[in-house]
Amino acid sequence: MKIVLRKNFLQSVDNLIRRYLAIILFFSYRFIRIQLLVFFAFSLIKQKSTYKKPITGLAFGRQIFDADTNAINKYSRNISIDTIHKSYFFMYLDYLSLFDTYDLVTYLNEGNIRQSVKSHLKTILAHLVKKNGYKFIIASNYDYIECVELPSVCKTLNIPYIVLYKEGLNLNTGVATTYTVKNNSVFPFLGDKILTYNQSVRDAFVNSNNHSVAPEKVIACGVPRFDEIIRSENNDTEDTYEAVLFSSYPIDKIGLYKNQHKNTIKKYIDSFHMDFINLATKMPTKKFLIKTKAAEYYFSYVKKMVDVHGTLPNLTITNHGNAQEYIAKSEVICGFNSTTLIESCLMKKPTVSVKIPNITSSEEENLLKLNLNTHFWDKPGWFENFFMDKNYKTSNKSNNPIDKQYGNLIFSLDGNSSLRVESEILKEVSKFQ
Repeated sequence: MKIVLRKNFLQSVDNLIRRYLAIILFFSYRFIRIQLLVFFAFSLIKQKSTYKKPITGLAFGRQIFDADTNAINKYSRNISIDTIHKSYFFMYLDYLSLFDTYDLVTYLNEGNIRQSVKSHLKTILAHLVKKNGYKFIIASNYDYIECVELPSVCKTLNIPYIVLYKEGLNLNTGVATTYTVKNNSVFPFLGDKILTYNQSVRDAFVNSNNHSVAPEKVIACGVPRFDEIIRSENNDTEDTYEAVLFSSYPIDKIGLYKNQHKNTIKKYIDSFHMDFINLATKMPTKKFLIKTKAAEYYFSYVKKMVDVHGTLPNLTITNHGNAQEYIAKSEVICGFNSTTLIESCLMKKPTVSVKIPNITSSEEENLLKLNLNTHFWDKPGWFENFFMDKNYKTSNKSNNPIDKQYGNLIFSLDGNSSLRVESEILKEVSKFQ
């Protein structure tokens, strides 16, 4: 165990050193226009797949997207994917003062700036493609500013640009469809293929009134990162935490529902967090975790509430780490309209969601209730009462009806989503041979 811990520590230090060296090199390039500095920086931060397959691609990574690409690397037969997080491309371009605005609509109308961004991306990607033999580029969305120019850049490099679209995995499929159409209305998809998590989102792209995508360009494949859960014969691990709360930021969630409910939704989400934190104060011998999204303002939202209680040694707040690993290491999983609740149900963990009167849809409730050990928080003090009742540990795993009823949400539970993604990628790669 000591050897493993030491190895992990040294790996973390190495990654941190590489990251800061890359940042220094990006910043230096602003004043010393030696392209080699940039190439070296991207080489430092590239995360190379540990799986050796005949065909390799490059992912514009994100924290949640990494779990998908890791699954594809593991379960595909012929492809592997290296990763450079898209934030580094953004950082590089931003240091060159090429992003005068972070508003997508404004950026789309900045012809000269767009041309400059395209030129820099082409230079960097041409080097990476040539040096590493990449046959495709993949991202988790196409309307990030740093990804807008990828379709045209990839065409000049003669490789396909594919999007494994991470949006739309929502417990309310009607909301997912609405949001997908809204995102799709900003500008058309100009890449080679969109792979979606479910059929609802696929249909939203095809039927959009603004910029519909040709049916043959949009394929529903499922969620690759769920393959790990579905294929595992035993997801049980020794629990580190009594409970983990996957934090929801009120502003993000309000948009999923009618605006007239925004005050109520914020009130419930705030209270949900505070009740969980209060639970940690009542159970000082147990460990608890709150996992936020990566951005600092998500972390600050939770920390301000925790700081009211002073130091809580048994409560950890983090904006890093793998969600599936936290789920596996926790007795109880808590959240609000989060994909982590779906993963928790698939792993047959005791799951706690928020029920807001007249707002939480019956569809959300029914999907979560497919896990027989799902519970709904509705008022302060609920967590303390729940954890006093040890019956929550009876998960009825053997009779858990997680089946095709999830199909509309995650397409398939056959554990082959990674293989379907691989198949579609290979089809596109073959067109560029």
